[in-house]
This record gives sequence, structure tokens and C-alpha cells, in this order.
Amino acid sequence: MFAKYKLLLFILFISTVAAAQDSYIISGRIVDSVNKEKLEGVSIIIKGTKKGTYTSQDGSFELKTSAKLPIVLVISSIGYKKQEFLVDNNTKGLSINLDADNLLIEQVVVSASRIRESILKSPVSIEKLDIKAIRQTAAPTFFDALENVKGVQMTTLSMGYKVPNTRGFSGTTNSRFLQMVDGVDNISPGIGAPVANAVGPTELDIESVELIPGAASAIYGLNAISGIANLKTKNPFKYPGLSVYQKTGVNHIDGKDHDPTLYSETAIRFAKVFNDKFAFKINAAYSTGYDWVANNFRDLNPNANASAGLTGNDNPAKDPINSYGNESSNRKTVSLNGKNYVIARTGYLESEITDYSLKNIKVDAALHYKVSKTKELSYSYRFGQASNQYQRGNRIRLDGLQIQQHSLDFKGEQFFLRAYYTKENTGDSYNLRPTGENMDRAFKSDNVWLADYKNAYLAAINAGSSNAQAHAAARASADNGRYQPGTGQPQ
Repeated sequence: MFAKYKLLLFILFISTVAAAQDSYIISGRIVDSVNKEKLEGVSIIIKGTKKGTYTSQDGSFELKTSAKLPIVLVISSIGYKKQEFLVDNNTKGLSINLDADNLLIEQVVVSASRIRESILKSPVSIEKLDIKAIRQTAAPTFFDALENVKGVQMTTLSMGYKVPNTRGFSGTTNSRFLQMVDGVDNISPGIGAPVANAVGPTELDIESVELIPGAASAIYGLNAISGIANLKTKNPFKYPGLSVYQKTGVNHIDGKDHDPTLYSETAIRFAKVFNDKFAFKINAAYSTGYDWVANNFRDLNPNANASAGLTGNDNPAKDPINSYGNESSNRKTVSLNGKNYVIARTGYLESEITDYSLKNIKVDAALHYKVSKTKELSYSYRFGQASNQYQRGNRIRLDGLQIQQHSLDFKGEQFFLRAYYTKENTGDSYNLRPTGENMDRAFKSDNVWLADYKNAYLAAINAGSSNAQAHAAARASADNGRYQPGTGQPQ
């Protein structure tokens, strides 16, 4: 019996050694031939295959393969001449120098015509933010870096919600600007526009951003009349391995509106290739923070009762900008003691009815299969959940908004077939203006509240109060039983 086990262990050992001999790792470093600067993001591909990798920040690379030696590595990077490097029996510690090339004619894009073509032969003007530029940008994320691209304007609605725009037609919901991830429309069906990058790729998985700042509706439809941004992710065949990053910052450092708060973003990416035919990748990211506080209390209706000497805090029709439930539809002109006054419901401050915490969870996974050397089949799934502030005609709290996308692609050199499906759940999201109005009306209707206001005003006047004091007493009396912010209970 022991002899059988020895034979089995010997067979397993031989099989392991044979398997180890079948695959090996090619490693080395790539530098600039003139200044010896370590080059990041350089493409290394085994000639005749799609098997490859990219250099890391220190210019180093590792490429696992089972191809028989000798092999030829094709080395390329934007701004450098393409080079072929022969690997015969020495596979580790390679040192490769690249010569600078000022011509960019070999840089390719796909967004201009939906097929690979030279950026200089593109039929439309197109801007490209490549992997090197993304890693070198000083912006917090690659999505923030779009603001520095020529012809792009970025509207910031909150820390987690930025709206890119081109051609001058700006708005908080830019439905005429198309945002895609690998050619898939990244729109939120409910909002009618993308929720920034809440369901998009992480910085670890972004390869480039191709942006058409002009009309692209002839190719992409009417929602691309102001341009498109196509976020291209990394193919797991070219970018295998494990990557992790952690970003941390601090805002509210003056402590004026809120205590200093950490902003944190964590992301992880893992990709693996099997037998040069099948590959997969998975990404996950989680970010948290505390948004800026909207506390503009400037009165939008300051002169409503100026003729009666009631201005500032004494104005019974006061309507601060970041206050809800006291808009024009919540005001009435009332005759009191022979004079007309414009009176508004009390309303709620924005900070009393919203949560400024920022949270974004996103996960995506993709399976890739090479049908042949030039054809590839892939399936991807994306999930994003966002909680942040959004502004349209009114301020809106996106609370647990969820978007899911499924995409199936079949690509060749001169064709592609794509089908995708988007599903959305708005969670507990709500509009702040009707929330403030309905909270006021939940404990007392407008007519009942005004009747109580009138009675209390006349009682205060008869007791000898001044006009301003009588209005203040009337509001306090009419608001008796009003829901107290943050408690769920009447005051």
C-alpha cells in the first residue's frame, strides 16, 4: 500500500515539474533610451498573439506564458517608436530601451467611427485621455480629470456627482451628452442622464477616455448631439494581475458647517488569463465622505412686506434659498387688522431634511473568450449603488439609487455585435421641495394653519404686542405640533 502511495506522489511530482516547465515568466524593465527614465504604461505583447501586459510605475513588467522560445516581444507606447525584442533563453532581468518618437499617427481610437482607426485619420475631432495621462493627472480621479480636457466643461452638483458637457449647452441634467463604458450607454433611465461615474469603471480598470466634443448624433443617436465620452476599460488578456489602491482626503477643515471629515476611496481589481483563450476580471470600489452643506439663507422674497416695515427675520413671507416648504405656492396674501400681509408656511432648512453623507459602492465583472485570433466574445455585469446630492429643478437626495447593467459583445477587426440591458431602482430617493411642503402639511393643512395664524396674531395685537412681535407670536402658535427636525416627533 505504501509503495502505491510513493508511486502516486512520484507521478504528481513529475506532473508538477512538467507543468512548471511548460509555463515561465518573462520579466524586466523598460526605460527611455536618452534620459533613462522608467516608463509606465508601456505595452508588451508576444508577437502573433494577444497575450501581453503593461509596465508598472517603476517601468517593470512580468509576463507569464507557455509559448516556446524563442519569442518576439512587441514593445509600444505613445510618443515612442514601436520596437521588437527577441527573447531566446534569458527571460528574466531584461533591460529594454525605447526611442522617443514625436509622431502620434499610430495612436488609435474607436469612438469616432466605432472601429479601430488612427486618431489622425478620424473623421471628427476627438480628444483622448490615455492611461499615462490618467496616472499623471493631479485630479482626485480620472473622471475629475475630464475637466482639464480641451473643450470640456464640468458642472459639480456634489462631491459624488459631476456632469461633463461640451459645445456650451450646459445643464445639471445633460441628456444631450452621451456617456458610455466600452460602448454601452451609461445612462440612468430615471434621471435621463449618467450619475457621473457611480456605475462606471474604477481608476484601476480604466485604460483611456475618448471624447468627441462635437455633435456625434449621426453615429450615436440624438442623445449625442452635444458630444460623447467613451470610457474604455482594460482587457483582462492585456492587463492580468492584482491591483489595489486607497485614497484618503479631508474636507470641512474649517469646521464651520461640519466637523472635519475623511473622504475615503478603496478599489481592487483582479484579472487572470487561462490558456490564452479565456480570461476574466473583477473590480470593486467603495467611497465615503460628507458633502458640502448648502446653507445659503438669502431671502428670495425680501420685499413682500417691506411696505409694512417687516423685512429680514421679521418678514412673514421669508423664503431662504436653501429652505423648502415656503416657496410661492406656499404663500398667501392675508388681511389682518385692516392691512394686507404676505404670509408663508415656515418650511424646513435643507440641512434639516437631508443627509449629506456620500456613499458609492460599485462592482463589475467580465468574462472574455477568444473565438479566434481576431474575434472575441465577452460578457460584463456592472452594479452601482449611490447616495449623494443631485440638483435638477429642485434639490434631490439620491438615497440608495441602484443601477445594474448586463452587456454581451462579439467583436472582430471590422465589426461588432452588442446587446445590453439596464435596470434601475431609485431606492429611498426624494425631492427636497415637496418633502418640506408635505412635512408642514402633514400636521396641519394650509387653511387650518392660516386660521390659527390669524387668531394668534389678533390676540397678540390686542395684548399690546408690536406688529413684528404679533407676527412672531402668530407663527409660533400656528406651528404648535409641527414635526421637529431629526426626531420624527412634533415640537
